[in-house]
Amino acid sequence: MLAQQRQSGSSGEAGLSLVAAGPAVAPGMAPGVAPGVAQGVVPGAAPGVGRSLLGRLLLRRLRYPNAYAWFILLSTLDILLTGVLLHLGGREVNVVALTVLEHYHLVGLVVFKFATVLLSIGMCELIALRRPHLGRKIAVWAAVITAVPVALSLLMLMPG
Repeated sequence: MLAQQRQSGSSGEAGLSLVAAGPAVAPGMAPGVAPGVAQGVVPGAAPGVGRSLLGRLLLRRLRYPNAYAWFILLSTLDILLTGVLLHLGGREVNVVALTVLEHYHLVGLVVFKFATVLLSIGMCELIALRRPHLGRKIAVWAAVITAVPVALSLLMLMPG
């Protein structure tokens, strides 16, 4: 947007010039960045949101979305295959999962499984705040470790 600005020359003549008009940019801020965003504050949010550790974890993009996608996919396959095997007369070999299954049935096992997935992702993100390489390594290993019971379940379901 263009605006007119009145300026006075050294000879005392008043004149008009065209200048670009736009939002003022505070020193040290990039143009086009809303005030507060550069400081980690979420515009329109309650005071203090985005500054605390929990706020920083909840209001930012995940660091390792590909590793998390594999982890979630494999965890979903794990619970689905566990349900199939239980239906076919198999048994749960994880003692903690077995306890949850005995008390809360398959629905409780699903809730337990995805609570552990969310906790694991949260821990990876928390660790990554200080040690990004370690957070990524843990996220990848979570997916790899989760692939083991999936592979074993698939082997058990194969005919022959």
